[in-house]
Amino acid sequence: MRTPSIYTDPNPPPLSYEQLAWIVRNGLYSQVVYTAICLYDHITTLDLEVELIWKRKISLVQVLYFTNRYIGDAVFVCAYPSHLWGPCFSNRSDPFPRRCPSFGTVNTWLSMASLFSYQGIMVHRIYSLCRRQRVVFASMMVCLGALLITGLALGIIWTVGITGVPVPYSPTLRTCIPLGWTSWSPAMWIVILTFDLAIFSLAVAEGIRYLKEHPGRLRSKEEEAIVEGVSSRFSEGSVLRIFLRDSVVFPFLGILICLSNILAWYVLPLGALQHTINLAALSSPLLGSRLILNLRDAYHRPFADEIELNHL
Repeated sequence: MRTPSIYTDPNPPPLSYEQLAWIVRNGLYSQVVYTAICLYDHITTLDLEVELIWKRKISLVQVLYFTNRYIGDAVFVCAYPSHLWGPCFSNRSDPFPRRCPSFGTVNTWLSMASLFSYQGIMVHRIYSLCRRQRVVFASMMVCLGALLITGLALGIIWTVGITGVPVPYSPTLRTCIPLGWTSWSPAMWIVILTFDLAIFSLAVAEGIRYLKEHPGRLRSKEEEAIVEGVSSRFSEGSVLRIFLRDSVVFPFLGILICLSNILAWYVLPLGALQHTINLAALSSPLLGSRLILNLRDAYHRPFADEIELNHL
């Protein structure tokens, strides 16, 4: 018989009040760290954003960027004060119990908006990377459409079926625990994993095609330093430089994040899921915005231009 997830197990292992408080405290600490990373990354790339986004003519990529970056920030900016700002009271004047049920709903839809815009950014990149082939575009739009439909359906089900329960441990430590998970709740991660695998496969295939057509291309100085200590098999074949490109690395990171959430749901100890979910929420605005800003104009061009960007 299959062992259920600890989050849906009708007979979960008993935990003491102190153990639960320790898990909640660590989750809040990680949330503070992720919020700082998200805002710091935005501040340090604001000059590039002004140059490459704000000063350009309005386009679909701009809309995707703004949605991805600013709603991604809002996920953490909204979550942080909801958990940590203001004391808890034992009377009816405490606003936390009243806003707890809506907290999960707001965060769910903000996270999905940031995620979907990131996937849109990846689809546009793969379309450009594969020399704007119609077959690639049609395939990616079908995959993106399936992801959107699945995400919207699950989001509605989660909004209706999952309830946030306020749990104040102390005047400075409280949390909002979602109850009502079902056995298929992690289905979203499986769908995203499938999508990221498709993106990753197309990027790698296009990179290998480029290597076959340009076998004599030189590496950049940075790549030479990286592969200096690697075996000659990698050095001569130049395969490693394909996996150092943002268009390949970013979807690979997405795959790892999806796997970490699936493992947190079924394998890892109680409390790990809050860290992997926060990591996933952080990855969307970071990877989406960085893909556009790092590649600059090469974001709209084939794989060869992304390779050339590192030789300038």
